[in-house]
Amino acid sequence: MFENYPAWRKYFVNREEYTSKDVQDDPFFAKQGQRILLACHVLCATYDDRETFDAYSRELLDRHERDHVHLPPELWSVSNSRYVETQEGRRMSK
Repeated sequence: MFENYPAWRKYFVNREEYTSKDVQDDPFFAKQGQRILLACHVLCATYDDRETFDAYSRELLDRHERDHVHLPPELWSVSNSRYVETQEGRRMSK
C-alpha cells in the first residue's frame, strides 16, 4: 500500500516516510494486518446476518474512534461501497 497509495501514508502517524521494506519489518504492521484480515473475514461471514453484521460494524467504528483513528468520511464511503459490491458479486455467483 505504501508504494501503490503514497497519499495514504499520512494516516500512519510517525510512519509517513516508511518504505515498503520498513513496513515489512515493523511489528505494528504485522499486528495491524492480522486485525484487518480478521475483520474482513468476520464482515464477510456475517454479511447475510444483518444484526450481527451491524453490531460488528459498529464495534469496528467505535474501536477506531476509541483509538483515535480518524479517517475522512470519503475513505469510509469508498471502502464500504467496494465491500458491498464485492459481497453482492459473491451472492450473484452462488
